[in-house]
Amino acid sequence: MAKVLSIEIGNALTRICEMDYRVKSPKIYKYVSIPTPHGTIDDGYIVDGAALAGKLKVALSENKMRTKQVVFSVTSGRIATREVFLPAVKKVQIDSLVKANAADYFPIDLTEYELAHLMLGIDKQEGQPERYKLMVMAVNKSLIDGYEKFATQAGLRMVALDYSANSIYQIMRNECKDDTEMVIKVEEKSTFATVLNGQNLLMQRNIPYGVEDAIQAVMRNHVQEQKNYDYALDLLKRKTCIRVVLSESTQILEDDDVFDESAKAKAFRTEVTYALESLVSNVSRIVDLYNSKNTENPIKRIRLVGLGSDISGLSKLFTNELGIRTTVMNNLESIDWDRAAGEGNPGRYIASIGAAIAPVGFVN
Repeated sequence: MAKVLSIEIGNALTRICEMDYRVKSPKIYKYVSIPTPHGTIDDGYIVDGAALAGKLKVALSENKMRTKQVVFSVTSGRIATREVFLPAVKKVQIDSLVKANAADYFPIDLTEYELAHLMLGIDKQEGQPERYKLMVMAVNKSLIDGYEKFATQAGLRMVALDYSANSIYQIMRNECKDDTEMVIKVEEKSTFATVLNGQNLLMQRNIPYGVEDAIQAVMRNHVQEQKNYDYALDLLKRKTCIRVVLSESTQILEDDDVFDESAKAKAFRTEVTYALESLVSNVSRIVDLYNSKNTENPIKRIRLVGLGSDISGLSKLFTNELGIRTTVMNNLESIDWDRAAGEGNPGRYIASIGAAIAPVGFVN
């Protein structure tokens, strides 16, 4: 199979890439984002895909994307995950060993779930035999059925379903080559933090906060004549509505680029910034947790991807509050990426791209 459509359906945006399938350094032929109709998705589950299927068909036709095979990248708090250790058996035996021990990992009715695993690395302890470190995932079959149904509605055939944690890892393992880095994929209602050093996946954590509260803060503000959701999100992208610090005592590594604002405008930006406090503090806790356990190998850089990479000023807020340089992912070295082939920066499409490289085995 030469090409696939690789799609991530988010609360605000559905991101589509037409690209090579199961290639380490794929080419992106075309890419586009379309608005996700409200009520389409709930914590990764498709609850009403008919409206989106119609919009997707139009987008594919307008952008001359003719590929019919599709891969989906899914983020959901209802995908259960466990980090486990297994004896260093032959790799062809890992899947059967995971399934044999699945009841020990997940206290659920496994007849209703599909399992997959991701190799995290090899655990080496002095005087002990080597072990494999894995992330084992369990997804309810109803989630898979929902995506298969949606693919059919859109005139497509689903060939794989990936978990976004793996999608991020598959693309970023070839981008984070030198220092230990954190990748934070910020969406509307959730954020996924991944710590990597080259090919090694060191930590992953899901945070139940995104930019949703900031969007709501913009909508509440009396200065804005239009208070609908899409307008508020667009304003956060077009205009810097975020201050560079939460606290005046924070050491400033990157200065604000907004000057001579009125008291009312400053109050507005302050309100929007404080709406991001839970997001920033939770990311900070993960940074502190990792660094406290890895004092010899701390996080040196943070990359901002996902919807958050489109929010003006968010990278500066993270830089100052975390004390670590945070940059928007504007380039992918391991991908053949033509900027003229679509719209938006590469960071927006991280999960879509990574899902087509090596998706986990929820659907084979």
